[in-house]
Amino acid sequence: MFSRFYTHITEQNYFAANDTLLVAVSGGIDSMVLLHLLQKHNFEFAVAHFDHLTRQGQSSQDLQFVKDYCNKHQIEFHSKCMNNSMNYKNFHDEAHKQRYSFFNSLGYTKIVTGHHKGDVTESIFLNFLNGKSVYGISDKNQNIVRPLIIFSKNEIEEYAIKNKISFAEDVSNNESVYDRNYIRNKILPRVYENFDNFDSKIANLSTRISNRDIAFLALSEKVLAPKENDNYTSISKALIVNLDNLAYQVLHQYIMKFGFNLTHSKDIISTIDKPGGIFNSQDYNIIIDRDEIRIYKKSVRSENIEIFIQNEALSVDYNGNCFLIQKVEDINSTSKRNEAFLDLKKVGQTLRIRNWKEGDSFYPLNMGGKRQSLKKYFANEKLDRIEKRNVPVLTTSKNEIIWIGGYRVDDRFKITNETKSILKISLLSK
Repeated sequence: MFSRFYTHITEQNYFAANDTLLVAVSGGIDSMVLLHLLQKHNFEFAVAHFDHLTRQGQSSQDLQFVKDYCNKHQIEFHSKCMNNSMNYKNFHDEAHKQRYSFFNSLGYTKIVTGHHKGDVTESIFLNFLNGKSVYGISDKNQNIVRPLIIFSKNEIEEYAIKNKISFAEDVSNNESVYDRNYIRNKILPRVYENFDNFDSKIANLSTRISNRDIAFLALSEKVLAPKENDNYTSISKALIVNLDNLAYQVLHQYIMKFGFNLTHSKDIISTIDKPGGIFNSQDYNIIIDRDEIRIYKKSVRSENIEIFIQNEALSVDYNGNCFLIQKVEDINSTSKRNEAFLDLKKVGQTLRIRNWKEGDSFYPLNMGGKRQSLKKYFANEKLDRIEKRNVPVLTTSKNEIIWIGGYRVDDRFKITNETKSILKISLLSK
């Protein structure tokens, strides 16, 4: 197993010379064998352990076990406990989300886990029984590497015995309360009794289907001709509708990579003539617009921020928008949407940046002092729901709107003949 492991990771080019490795170690037999193999090959790495705070405190003993091992072998160690302050609908999904969020927060280029061939089979069964797919888990997924995936559980256990590797036993794995444990403990043992090399056969089937889907994806991209814009991907509604009965299948094949499923695709097709519909995956939104559907990456949204205007130029980042705020002597450029020249005395020394909210209104420049709701203004600008949500709104400390960032200045804060101090705000990344 030792030589196969080294040959495998070399042939697959899992790690580049400049990669930094973080090994996810639960303390169980799989991750401890992985740790031992990496040590024998003199890899440089750090270890991370995530304590799920389960089994009436016994999980914290696993944390201490891994920590002691790392201290003994002088391995850099990181740990974190799960936030169990809420009653989560799906504990395993939430645990997975928090665990990998922690791993990624540590800043290593590769996360190495101890998943093996049996885990692939369990995942395929679990996805199949839940009506999702017949996909398992791959050896590489973005920054995650699973170098033990070519080995069976028996091989791992034999290696641990031969090399006298200590590990922590998670007794909850023997309980069949959870779906994955039920498959592992009740279903698969009987399958293994009757079918030789079952793990390899099921993994090969999954790979063939995955390769087929890759081909279908390439075809769907050619048919749908998606266009990449600055902050979204668009697909013509006419191209989708022209596919008739194949529309939802072709669309599904393309939007799968954004985390959308077949049900999403069917719902999009059934409402494609109704602009304004919105569909959500974990990381993306799909908006049905007038002539196209748009796929947006969800952004991490900041709360309101407050800025004190200084004599020196100030650069401020807000939700991916970079503002340059400075005092100037005169208006030194032609009118541009990404620049606002304002009367500093009217603005005051403090301004705020936030997102728009229902009920917002302002007095658009050169509109004769007429008040207009932002909702109506955005409708006139033909902004969809996602675009509206991403528009920064600059206000005074009294919440009076100064500028709709990248669009329109409020008439009350414009430059006049009486203006003595000018504030220039530039939106650099609009």
